[in-house]
Formats: sequence, C-alpha cells, structure tokens
Amino acid sequence: MSKPHFLLDVLAWAERKPSGFTQMELMEWQTFEQWEQEILKGYFENARTNRQRKGMPNFVYLPETIFHEIRANTYVLTPDALFKHIDHTELKLARQMSKEAKSFSK
Repeated sequence: MSKPHFLLDVLAWAERKPSGFTQMELMEWQTFEQWEQEILKGYFENARTNRQRKGMPNFVYLPETIFHEIRANTYVLTPDALFKHIDHTELKLARQMSKEAKSFSK
C-alpha cells in the first residue's frame, strides 16, 4: 500500500491544534522533503498575502498578521479544509468497516 499524501498528515496534525500553529511548529513537527517544504511555504505565503495560486486553494488561514515577525504568525485550518479532512477520515473509516463486515459475512 502506498504512503498517503503528506498533506493528509499535515491536516491531521493541524486538526489537533484548534488554537492555531506557527509555520515553524509545522516545519519542526516532522522532516519534510524539499519539494514538500516548498509547497507548504507557498500555502503560508498565500495566507500571509491573502491570495491564492491558481488551482491551489489554501488550507491555512491567518486571522491576524504580524508583518514584522513572520515566525510569530499563528495559522489555523480553513473551515473548508477542516470539514474535508473530517469527511476523508469518515470515508476511510467507513471503507475499513465495510471490509470488516464483508469478512465477517463469509
């Protein structure tokens, strides 16, 4: 079975941080590949400048920007990202339960 997309792990981690998290906290949480770091930096930059890259809706929101100290900015998940992650988690659980039910029915 292939490894899940790294953003699914990021969403699960961020979901456990309802009061928010800094970019530094996320980057120190686990070791990311260089390409993953660049993607995450893009999301944080989009949140700071309140814009979106074409085809790249943001999953983090910055309620209050502290421009002079970027590392101090506290981000939260967007409601859309949170609800999509919850839907994904529930779908994954439903698939697992379905497989178990099928195995018990044999």
